[in-house]
Amino acid sequence: MELLMPQTTIQILRCLSLGTYTARVEGDELRIRGPQPLAGPLPASIKANRDELIAFLNEWADGVWPPAPGSGLREAQQILGCDLSTALDAVEAALRRYAGCVTRPWDTEWAAQKAAEALQYLGRNFPECLENLRVLDEHEMAANEAAMRGDRDAYLEALRSYCRAGRDEALRIRRGAA
Repeated sequence: MELLMPQTTIQILRCLSLGTYTARVEGDELRIRGPQPLAGPLPASIKANRDELIAFLNEWADGVWPPAPGSGLREAQQILGCDLSTALDAVEAALRRYAGCVTRPWDTEWAAQKAAEALQYLGRNFPECLENLRVLDEHEMAANEAAMRGDRDAYLEALRSYCRAGRDEALRIRRGAA
């Protein structure tokens, strides 16, 4: 089990700024220069997130760090009237909102645990719903779509809807049997 997660792209860029390092994308290579060799967990994080870091630099910083004048981050900074750190926060928030949770890899063990808990809840409290699983298909599909996007909040909401639909179906069956 991995105790330390690699730093996110945004965290890496903050570290580069604090250490007065520069970065440049050259073809498919990432060149980092600074006052001293990189140390601590930063080199491993850069290696783990290399492709994402290159993509972010190309899209938002015109392939260099600190961002080039006229780059997306500099435009965000100008529009917001803020410093680079705040512009980075704004871009990170927008990316999370529009592309799911882009800064954290999907945890399949966590997702499987939550799905198992939902099924155990239904099996324990509303076993009748397991006779008609088709009523749960829509909610299962929503959970799968959220997982594909890496959206933990939407995944949990889909599982809650799954449990509600199972409960409602079990109550409908119970009323029909009475």
